[in-house]
This record gives sequence, C-alpha cells and structure tokens, in this order.
Amino acid sequence: MNKNVFSACYYPTTIFLIDNDNNFLENFSASLSLYFLTDYSSNVFKSLKIIQENDSKHSKDLSSLHNKLFSKNDDLIAESHYLSNLSSVSKYIRENIRFNQISTVIVDYSMPSMDGIEFCRELKYLPIKKIMLTGIADQELAINAFNEGIIDGFIQKDSKDMFNKICNLIDKLAKEYFQKVNKVVPNLLLSQSKNKYQEYIKIISDIINFHKVKEYYQFDEKGSFIFFSEKSQAICFIIIEKKQIDEYYEIALHSGAEFSVISAIKKYQKIPLLINEEDHRKSVLEWDNLLQPLKKFKSISDFYYLLINGKQINQLNL
Repeated sequence: MNKNVFSACYYPTTIFLIDNDNNFLENFSASLSLYFLTDYSSNVFKSLKIIQENDSKHSKDLSSLHNKLFSKNDDLIAESHYLSNLSSVSKYIRENIRFNQISTVIVDYSMPSMDGIEFCRELKYLPIKKIMLTGIADQELAINAFNEGIIDGFIQKDSKDMFNKICNLIDKLAKEYFQKVNKVVPNLLLSQSKNKYQEYIKIISDIINFHKVKEYYQFDEKGSFIFFSEKSQAICFIIIEKKQIDEYYEIALHSGAEFSVISAIKKYQKIPLLINEEDHRKSVLEWDNLLQPLKKFKSISDFYYLLINGKQINQLNL
C-alpha cells in the first residue's frame, strides 16, 4: 500500500467548469451538483482570474492551519496535552468557506477566445487538477497535453458514460490534489518502515470506510486524526507515545490517585482523556471517570492509540 495514500487533510471542494456553451454549462453543473460543489463560467479570462485568486486565498488559509498545528511549541504543558491542537482544527472547520476551495477545473478544448490547452497552461503552476473535454479530432492533442503535464485527464465530450467517467476522475484527482498541497506535513508513523506503517494505514482505512468519512484532519506530528462522517459525526484517532503514558503514571502515583487508576495506566491499558482545561484542573482522584482504553500497535513499538467518538467527542465542542 502506498504510504502517501493519506494527506494531512481532506474535505469537499468546488469543481469549476468552463465552456462557451451556456446551456451545456448549466445542465452539466446541475448534474454534477448532485455529488459535488460546483461553480462555472463561460468567460475564460474571468475564469482564470477567479481560479488564481481562489487558489491564493485558500493556500494561505491551509498554510496558516498547518503552521498552527505543526510549528514547534516549547510550552511543555501544550506538549503534554495531546488534544491541544484540536482547537485550531475546530476554528478552521467552523468556517464553511473552505468548501469554496477549487480543487479541480473541467474545461472544454474547443473555445473561441482560448482553447482548453492554452487555458490549462495558464494554470500549470497551480496545484489545481485539470480535466479537459475533447472531441474525437482532439484526442492526439489531449494525449500530448497530458504527457506534458498540462492537464491531468481528458474525456471525450460526447462519449458514452461520460458523466460517470468524470465523477470517478474527480474523486481520484481530489485525493491527489490534497496529497500535493499537504506534502510538507510531518507524520511520525508514516516515517516508519513499510511493514510497520501498513498497520497504521489499515486502521485509518478501516475508520474511513466503516464510518463513511467525508472529511478529515491530521492534528499532530505523530499522525493523529479527527474524522467526520457523512452525518457529520466526529471520530478521533489519537496516537499516544509510551513516554506520555509513563508521565501520567508518575503523576497518578505521586499525587494519590486510586490504586485501580495507577494500575491501569502502569499496565498501559488505559489513560485519562483530558479533553479541555477543566479536565486538566481536575484532581487525580477524579481520573477514574476519565479513563479510556488504550490499544497497542502490534508492529510499532512504544506507540498506542485511542479511538473515541459519541459522548466524549461532544465535549470537544467541534
């Protein structure tokens, strides 16, 4: 399995359509809007400006989120609070403007003022994915443009099953788009050897498939994620290092926690889920109600994980 199959975040984005045929634009956009967010224009020069400005704005927003999540923090309290970065994610996802981010452009080859290849060449420096609609006579031109990296795919405009082909290609390219814009984000578990990170990848795949995840965000350098299902239910997958558990054990041992709490932490069976600052201020005598079961990676030594949803996740106020 490809270790880069997961990007640091993924969410629904906008598909932008360009064609000089307004009737085709309106009908095609209406069909795609059943599955994707769409926008369109018949003016190629206006479209170029919209796309370039959109990329500039959303690139800055995403870069700002990454800086907040993955910049080095010397605050030992923040370092020990394994959910501290979720506040940055929470603020970001409350802004639905992220869905306006254009990830894929679909452009007709045959347009009077600028053909589809020229249009896509103007956007070649952007991470946005480009699909070109062609006629039968345009196939060789499209193949050359694809081989040159000017476009990311092409489909014959009047071909049988064109709509399904377009939808499948959009899904594929959206994943590639997020891998590209998130390529600098560190992930400790993906830096492990292949036989180790495959277990990590499988756990994430299972979460995405079982919960029908539509959106997710990595929120620390270890590779913890928060996922959102089709019904907007949150699921948190939290990576815990052995040294963090040992720190909690020392606190419990020397602060008079219940024997059952000390024992559970010492055996790496449970850890207190301290979601907010109020939880952090609680006495260790209250930790019994905060303990959550730990699961150990079979192939990655010194790493454990928590999987939480339902009532506990509601306390995150996401």
